[in-house]
Amino acid sequence: MQSTIDFEARKLFEAIKYQIHVAIEYCHKLEDDQSLWIEVFGDVAVDREGAVEVKMWEDDLSDGHTNFWNTLHNWLKPAFDHERFEELVLLTTQSFGSRSTLSRWNESDPSQRLGLLTSINAAIGKRKSRKQESELPSDGTSPKQGKLTSQRKAVLSTEMRESLLAVIPKIRILPEQQNLAALIAAYKKDKLGGINPNRKDDYVNDLFGFMMDASRIAQGWEIKGREFNGKLQELTKRHMVGPVTFPAINTELISRQAAEPHMRSRRFARKLIEIGAEKHLSRATLNLLEAHEHVSGMIRDCSVSPEDISRYQDNHHEAAFWARDSAMEKLDTHSDRSTKLTASRLFFSESCAAPVTPLCSFQDTPQTFRNGIYHLLADEEPGTRNEEFHWRLWDE
Repeated sequence: MQSTIDFEARKLFEAIKYQIHVAIEYCHKLEDDQSLWIEVFGDVAVDREGAVEVKMWEDDLSDGHTNFWNTLHNWLKPAFDHERFEELVLLTTQSFGSRSTLSRWNESDPSQRLGLLTSINAAIGKRKSRKQESELPSDGTSPKQGKLTSQRKAVLSTEMRESLLAVIPKIRILPEQQNLAALIAAYKKDKLGGINPNRKDDYVNDLFGFMMDASRIAQGWEIKGREFNGKLQELTKRHMVGPVTFPAINTELISRQAAEPHMRSRRFARKLIEIGAEKHLSRATLNLLEAHEHVSGMIRDCSVSPEDISRYQDNHHEAAFWARDSAMEKLDTHSDRSTKLTASRLFFSESCAAPVTPLCSFQDTPQTFRNGIYHLLADEEPGTRNEEFHWRLWDE
């Protein structure tokens, strides 16, 4: 029993993953102000363009297959506003069956399509009367035949005819689509030419995670074109071939801001004054403002994500905590205040002179940026973290 449950769960996850990767392909075509929805107007829907039903299926698309009739029935429901879409697409990995007349669908005009539906329904009715329904799916994964029969009758009913005539000109069937593995492989080849080959899997997984973000799902599972394109820029810069140059900023403007008197009252400045390192205050202020400007610009330009910056700060806060703890352990417990002040200034200088950990894929993360991160940490409000950032080597 357990193996059956595991198999079904795996197939369900594969189907969801396939749906998301199909959605990714459509996202590449979005305008900045255009939206794509997942599981809102069907499987995938593109604002002002089309609704797409996605089927990852192994058997043939026969004339009576549930994937066609159930989809058609859903598009005719009053709850589905087909008028907002120019096209209704059934996208499936299936091939048309050898005797399937649905294979003529895309090339048929609306009256011919109506004729196809009527002929298919009549042919299925004759086979049923002769108890020859072998073409109909009966593998246990499709709805019961009674439900499928009811759907066909509802689709072709007099009451539904007006809606049916409005819908069938919009329908397009896209058979023989790539399976999941082939779809991802083609995406890597066609869209990720400039990405480091060893990081293409990371790129695809990060993009999948963006599409499946829980907060986005909770808010209606809508992806805007500008959101998607911004994520592509971020991921491209993160995973591209070769090193990335750290961006430039307007240092002249920052120098004027650093000279403003109120900067001395900031928390980071008071912590330097506390250890007698006031002579380094001007440099520290510049470092802090430059780091802030870099962070704002890189997030705005999608060079990095807020999560990247948060991880970078967290890592440096953790490293600084242990370095400070080590420095405090080396101090004699009976050291006088002068000795503690001197050791604290030495701890500050050695920390700022230490080798720089690169930010993401940047090849030349400046010392000034890393040191600015230290000062941003020192400037945080108390209670922001479990352990407040300090340069002093004593506890109050």
